[in-house]
Amino acid sequence: MSSAVEGDSLRAGNSKSQISTPFVIGISGCSSSGKTTLARFLRQIFSGLTVPTSLVGSESPTAAGPATYIAFTVTLLHQDDFFLPESALPVRSVVVRFKDQTTGLETEEKMKVVDWDFPGAVDFVKFKKALQMLRDGIPYGEVIGKLGIQETEDLHLLLQLDENEEGIQEGGAKGNRRAVSEDALKRMRNEVVARLMIAGGIGTSVGENDNNKGHVQLSSLDLASGVEPQHVVNIIIVDGFMLYHPEEPELTGDINSEGSIQTQPSLISLLDLPILLRTTYAVAKHRRESRKGYFTADGFWEDPKGYFDAIVWPSYVKYYQHLFVDGDVESAEGLVDEWGERGNGKGMVLQPANLGETMEGMVKWACERVVERLTTRLGNYW
Repeated sequence: MSSAVEGDSLRAGNSKSQISTPFVIGISGCSSSGKTTLARFLRQIFSGLTVPTSLVGSESPTAAGPATYIAFTVTLLHQDDFFLPESALPVRSVVVRFKDQTTGLETEEKMKVVDWDFPGAVDFVKFKKALQMLRDGIPYGEVIGKLGIQETEDLHLLLQLDENEEGIQEGGAKGNRRAVSEDALKRMRNEVVARLMIAGGIGTSVGENDNNKGHVQLSSLDLASGVEPQHVVNIIIVDGFMLYHPEEPELTGDINSEGSIQTQPSLISLLDLPILLRTTYAVAKHRRESRKGYFTADGFWEDPKGYFDAIVWPSYVKYYQHLFVDGDVESAEGLVDEWGERGNGKGMVLQPANLGETMEGMVKWACERVVERLTTRLGNYW
């Protein structure tokens, strides 16, 4: 499956002297803010990446060999794979507002709809357990097997590709804001390597120059020759609509040494880099209502008319407003200090308001933030 770890030959445990470090990235935001799309592009950029951390024999990286290097593996964990069955979800009585297709007039209708957009719709005990197992170095395939997780990523990817193709046909390739070219991904991958090498003291500039290309090519040749990295960073990317809500302690069912039932750690405590994507009501509504639907463990879900206004947006505001200054999820003021990067904040980074709606700009920004946090986390190793 496409969720599985890419580059399994680099997994921790291949060498007794090999250091292994988990690095968990959380990506959350309102429905249709680009969470899963961003996660997949980050996987393309970081998966299988190798970065020399010291050189021997020459000052020229293309003539020297790396004395040590770091290798990266990437695993995706989708919160959508942990939804409860539809039969276990509550049915809400709501008033939906929509435009009548015949008359063109705004109208109201009372409806009963299934609520997929609140914390109780997700099996958080199983979700956190899966994340903790991945942090502990347990392979993804073993995790989903032990926990009985039914993956839906491949089905979602096919649906997204179909929707993207329709968008291209309607507005041209340039009109597809989710698209990131292969050249752009390659450029960002080279920039990531260059920035990490600078952090290691063996690089001097960032850009598409011959030295940076040499670094990437050199490390790939060394991998092919069977040289093992001294350090493997296992990047785990978690995407979901409900990662940063106010949490209640959840019982694991496990008994500790004192005979008490253990509680699970908070999600934020398991993340090394919590990312929050911002979007406006208008953009989120347009994207959500343009989608065909979602694959679930039970089949295929299509939003009833008015579902975004009745369920999706109110839920996002309710469970995420505590993150924003004055509780305004569309405000340019940003995050409250408790959750941000200042002082004793929880280290969350918020997508800049001036970033625009293109995915390429979002991926570039996210790569820069990942490198910043990685170099801090791995500072003692460089």
